[in-house]
Formats: sequence, structure tokens, C-alpha cells
Amino acid sequence: VGRVRTCGIEQAVDLDGMAARERGTAAHLDRLGEQLRSSRKLVFGATSKIRNSRMVLCVGALILRDQKVLLGLRAPHRSSPRCWDIIGGHVEDGETAEAALVRELQEEIGITPTASRFLSAFTFMDGNREAELRIFEVREWAGEPRLRNDEHTEIKWHRLTEVGNLRPLAAAEYIGVFRSLLR
Repeated sequence: VGRVRTCGIEQAVDLDGMAARERGTAAHLDRLGEQLRSSRKLVFGATSKIRNSRMVLCVGALILRDQKVLLGLRAPHRSSPRCWDIIGGHVEDGETAEAALVRELQEEIGITPTASRFLSAFTFMDGNREAELRIFEVREWAGEPRLRNDEHTEIKWHRLTEVGNLRPLAAAEYIGVFRSLLR
């Protein structure tokens, strides 16, 4: 077991288990699935779906173009009002994180990601429930970003070199993710 720190969140990680999972051993995957089911944690990945969990899963996209990131200014009637936020939302029952990412980007800004990469995750309180936000990097998409609903009052491209100083942000954890993109 090792410790990993991502965006200011330190977590215990089963390094042997990660190596076994990467090798794709069926026995490890079975044990991992049983451990997760017994602890009622989330299971997600390319084909996994949320099941039997009290934690809410959310997804968000760092949409990148020409060393800039697209952020939305949260509407006054939404959570984190008047804060700059990544584009995304809640994963629905039976939906994969990846499918939710596509749906949320289509609903909120009218684009369809054609490639994405997992970057980071952190937990937060969503009302009175614990939630986990999975952040994906999106550099390729179809369509041109534009507001499509009332989640945000504006969307704007921000330079990666300056976005870490942008305030107010919907989550302080974003700063570490932004910095990781500059390395």
C-alpha cells in the first residue's frame, strides 16, 4: 500500500492491486469487485456503472485548445453561484462516467468529445451527500462550444498559465489540476 496525493487529497493506494489490474488478471479484478461491493464504494471505468452506492459520482471536463482551458461561470441560481467551473455534472444511475461526460458536454455546451483522458478525482459535499468528481482532459471534440442551458451565464477560454490565479473558482482543488497541465 502506498500514498498518492492528487490535488491536495492524499489517498491510500493498493500499488500491488493496481499493478495486477493493469496486467488484467481476472482473479484480482474479481477480488477488487468483491471488496468494492462489500465496502459500497463506486466502481467506474470504460464499461462500469454506478451500483449500490451512497456516494454521488460527478464528471467534469478540462476542455483544452491552444494552451487555454474553457470554463463556465456558474449561474446565480445554481450551486457555487458566480464561480468559474469546469463543464460537467452528475452521472445518472446505470451510466458510465465516460457516457455521462459526453452527455453533459452535449447538454451544456453542444460539443461531443471524440477523445478524453482521466486526469484526477476528489471528493466534496454535494448538498448533504458526499460526491466524487472525476476530471477528464478533452482536447478533441465535434461542434463549437456555446451555452445551451442555464447552468452557466457565460463560457470563456482562459490561458493555462493564468487560470490558477482565477477567482472565484467553484473548487480550490482545480488549481492543482490546472498546474499539472503545465508540466
